[in-house]
Amino acid sequence: MTKTTLENLNEKRLTPSLEQVRQENGGKRVKKFDKRFLLKEGQQARAKETIHRITTAAEELLKDPSVGLNWISIQFVVERSGISTGSPYTYFEDIVALLDYIWPDRQTTPPKKKRKKSRNIKDSPESPPQ
Repeated sequence: MTKTTLENLNEKRLTPSLEQVRQENGGKRVKKFDKRFLLKEGQQARAKETIHRITTAAEELLKDPSVGLNWISIQFVVERSGISTGSPYTYFEDIVALLDYIWPDRQTTPPKKKRKKSRNIKDSPESPPQ
């Protein structure tokens, strides 16, 4: 059994990951609504409206404190936007691709925790002499 890793998931993706697009841009900022994250670009007004409804619902859910980034899902987006269950998958591979499309400035890797230096009280100039 193979372990699922981020690299394995990126190999199976049909659309590029946010990190791949950033590399293609030479490390420059990725613009919001970059078409590279779409599986299919809507040409007709109805398709453009569907994409707009999906992205608007996702942005609202991200701002909703009861959902936010930790709980957002395609199902919540479908319920909020009032579209059919399969519609988001016509345009976006998964929730990550949708997030890449609407929020490319987010940090994709967890920040490194800074270690606090332990301070010896005896060595501190503020400590009273013993």
